[in-house]
Amino acid sequence: MRTARLLAALGLGACLGMGRRPPEGTMDDPASLAAVGVSPSEWKGHSCSVSAPGARVVSDEPSWRALWKDSLGQEAPAVDFSRFVAVAVFAGAQRTGGWSAELLPPEAAAGAVVVPYRVRGPAPGAFVTMAFTSPYAVRLYRKPAGGLKTEQRR
Repeated sequence: MRTARLLAALGLGACLGMGRRPPEGTMDDPASLAAVGVSPSEWKGHSCSVSAPGARVVSDEPSWRALWKDSLGQEAPAVDFSRFVAVAVFAGAQRTGGWSAELLPPEAAAGAVVVPYRVRGPAPGAFVTMAFTSPYAVRLYRKPAGGLKTEQRR
């Protein structure tokens, strides 16, 4: 009991995981956000059914619904594909935590827009969760006049 009070007084409780937990469903359940009127343009999580790393550009409603159903196991949020295009990045199946799929800022290229992405692993010697993960990131972008393509960065 004395240790808990000391940690709270020093503000270390939150650093050690003793602080408040975020509401359930906010990490891997973006569909629940849409149900309460919040319309995010980016979704991230640590669990999907895509086992190979890679990226996908989605520019139509049927492909968007298939992405969410097949890869994320959820109903797809509504998107106006006359104005937006989506990019999905997958880190693939991993044996530990500490992995992430990251979309980087878009860059102009000859006749197109390039969305670079990165799949990051845990730092050497880092403490990681011993659990299977398959991180993903999905983001909407305004539809460019030219094409949109992805490029992996190290």
